[in-house]
Amino acid sequence: MLKRILVVEDESAIRKLLRVNLTARGYEVVEVESAEDGWQTLQTEEIDAIVVDLLLPQMSGLDLLRLVEKDGDLAQTPVIILSALANGLAHEAEKHGNVVDTILKPMEISRLVDAVQRAVAG
Repeated sequence: MLKRILVVEDESAIRKLLRVNLTARGYEVVEVESAEDGWQTLQTEEIDAIVVDLLLPQMSGLDLLRLVEKDGDLAQTPVIILSALANGLAHEAEKHGNVVDTILKPMEISRLVDAVQRAVAG
């Protein structure tokens, strides 16, 4: 069975880049453009890892991580954070949930793929 990666990113070009690169490496990618949709997806689908942008409209990626952390069934789901800024928000997010890596935008796609591989490996 393919490992399922949830990508929570409001920029469609970045979602497409991640989908193309992750599916080429044998992952199934579930894409959503908001943290609210990401939370809904996590409630209804089996997800092996989450890639989440921190700066999202309305509910932030950090808010999503806080919800995941509080949910007993989801708390151990590996998370890769995407952020355009290496600031306090990124450092705060790393304290919540099971964060495997924080990747700054513009990202090196190989680094993100490596982070996903580490996340789903255990």
